[in-house]
Amino acid sequence: MLLKKSIIRFVTKTPKTGRDPLIQVGVGDLDWQMLYKKFNVDDKIFKSISLAELREAMKIAGSIEYSENFNWLQRQIWKARYALASYSEYDFGFSYLMVELNISKNNMAELYWDSGYVEGVPFIRFELSNTLYNIPDAGNFMWGHKAYLNKLPKGVMLDAAAKNEGGADTNADTRAILSGFNYRF
Repeated sequence: MLLKKSIIRFVTKTPKTGRDPLIQVGVGDLDWQMLYKKFNVDDKIFKSISLAELREAMKIAGSIEYSENFNWLQRQIWKARYALASYSEYDFGFSYLMVELNISKNNMAELYWDSGYVEGVPFIRFELSNTLYNIPDAGNFMWGHKAYLNKLPKGVMLDAAAKNEGGADTNADTRAILSGFNYRF
């Protein structure tokens, strides 16, 4: 399968080369329906998010920087602010991707809390990355990248993500968050 601007142009059998694929799918718990779908010529598989688009989304979300020098009270205030942001401007699935891709609230509910698949909603690919993410995991990727920009230590970030989920994130969520945290441009 050859891709040009995320649309299938023609399908061919790929020889086994022993090399990494040009495109990988960040296989999360909800991706199986998209992975095993029969694709046709002109199907759109993914939407690319450019570095400029990602920078702009991060800028719009604002900063809540972390400091190892916070005293106890400052740390508690920071935690409360970050938790609130994680349900609003740092909830990139809803605050950014839903708007950019014009995804309805019903389809977002299907993506996040039901089957995880909606016909016509593409995967997301971030520029300079060869991994495709479903919408929830793309939001996790962006959340992880924002944590890096906010200077969160990796352990603080993972602890905040787990608390946001009520205990622990799924392996797919954690992989997406760490990929975003480690994403550099």
